[in-house]
Amino acid sequence: MKLMKLCALIALLSPFTLSATPVYIGAGAGYLLDLEEAYFTSRFGFNVAQTENVSHNIELEGGYATTTFEGSGLLGADDYRLTILPLTLNYRYVLAVNDELSTFLGGGLGSARLSLSQSGDSERKWKFAAQAIAGASYRMSSNFFLGVTARYLHIDHDVPSMLDFGNDDISIEVSASVVF
Repeated sequence: MKLMKLCALIALLSPFTLSATPVYIGAGAGYLLDLEEAYFTSRFGFNVAQTENVSHNIELEGGYATTTFEGSGLLGADDYRLTILPLTLNYRYVLAVNDELSTFLGGGLGSARLSLSQSGDSERKWKFAAQAIAGASYRMSSNFFLGVTARYLHIDHDVPSMLDFGNDDISIEVSASVVF
């Protein structure tokens, strides 16, 4: 089933990667404000439409964060480790302010793999994920960009409430992208 989904995604994206459409890859590192942990992202995207100073991009983005919650101490409870792996399909509206500076707004829908482990036992689930992004990027060379991003991330989950893990978080990130 996973192989079929991967093949369908490659088939969907291949017309864009084989044409003259600009394709880009990027990675970011940031901080989740509520969870108080590092958040890392990587993305692959392409430009689907462009005018003089506006472009419309579609991208596939993955994220990663992990945190440990201290055990309650009751009955010798160990710490819980929570790992979050969101995967979203995003739309990004990019406005070029000038030749070097661009701003962007966007959002995405997808799924997040939540892995909760304690004392060697682990439970993994896929849950609905959504996000909104806004930021700016600066062109360092003809195909290399540095940027900053603010992200609102929402994940539906059923993580035990005693762990104090909400359904949403905000991150502040720095990123780098290369356009091919």
